[in-house]
Amino acid sequence: MLVRDLTGKLTVWIEIGAPDAARLHHASKLADRTTIYTHRNPTKVQAAWAGKKIHRASDIVLNHFDPTFIDQVVAAVERRNVMTLSITERDMYLDLNGASFSTPIFEVPVAP
Repeated sequence: MLVRDLTGKLTVWIEIGAPDAARLHHASKLADRTTIYTHRNPTKVQAAWAGKKIHRASDIVLNHFDPTFIDQVVAAVERRNVMTLSITERDMYLDLNGASFSTPIFEVPVAP
């Protein structure tokens, strides 16, 4: 997902999942801020980038949340869904088909 200001300048590049190092390198060269959201183990995601060139890697943030959150949400998914998602501070709140779920969002740097 990309966020642009009123002039069209790319300000934020948001990746979901576990993008490869080349994609992060490209993103961080174009955007003022690059961030990643993943449900995967952050150590394993970081391991895939080890030793690879990523522009401004120390400025990129990897956000992740408790893996049991996904398991709980999957159990509530139906064929047709009504969903509301909100993030306040470092907590994510999801209302899905009348069931409520929440998880803290943890933050780790892409590069030490």
